[in-house]
Order: sequence, then C-alpha cells, then structure tokens
Amino acid sequence: MRIREHPDDGPYVEGLTKATLTDVKTLRTVIGKSIKNSEHVHNLNDSKRFNEGRKINLSLSCLSTVIGKLAISPSYKHYNETLNTLRYAQQAKLIKNAPKVNEDSCTTYIKQLLNEISTLKQRLYEKDYCTVGRVSQ
Repeated sequence: MRIREHPDDGPYVEGLTKATLTDVKTLRTVIGKSIKNSEHVHNLNDSKRFNEGRKINLSLSCLSTVIGKLAISPSYKHYNETLNTLRYAQQAKLIKNAPKVNEDSCTTYIKQLLNEISTLKQRLYEKDYCTVGRVSQ
C-alpha cells in the first residue's frame, strides 16, 4: 500500500477500505475480510511461508480483540472504561521485553566449526607464505 496526499483531503492510503465501526462484531468482520483479501490464493508450497502467514493472521485476530476491549471515549458516560483503558496502557508501557534468538545447538556448533576452519586456513596460508619467503631468500 502506498501513502498518498490529496491536495484537498490530505494524506490517505491508496487502496484502503474505510468502514464505520459500531461494535466489536463489526470490527472483527472487517478485519476478517481484510485478512481473507490479503491471503494468497495460489498454492503455497513453502510451509515456512504458510506458517508465517498463519501466525500473522492469528496475531491480527488477537489485535482486533484487544482493540475491541480497549476503548477511549470523550463521553462522560464512558468515563470509567476510558480511565481503565488509560491505566492499562500506562502499565503496558512499563513492560520490558528481552527477546532472545532461539538458536539450534547444531547451528551454533556448525558456526563455530566454520570459524575454526577459516582461522586454520588463514594460519596455513600465513605459514606457507612465510616458508616460501624464506626458501627464496
């Protein structure tokens, strides 16, 4: 999707669907349609790509649930719900995440061996170079 700017209306996203939402059910319907439209129709032979797409769709579905539960409204009628949402958001900002790469022990070992091979090749090259230099003198 491309972001464009209209001289009168201002910025907009090309190809974006505009929907008026009145409740959570409508929100989920709109998000469900968007997900279906974004999926590739052709056969996905690459299971890794398929699983990645499935996880993205699941996260979008969860996001719609969160958005549906968090509401901020200027109306006094919704004061308590708005206040709870803002308190929750304040707490969520304090969450610290320390991501760690899940690396297979075999992959780590292979990397170490490749580094060792590279180091040994360099040492052999330097040793051969020094030996050849002495012989020719």
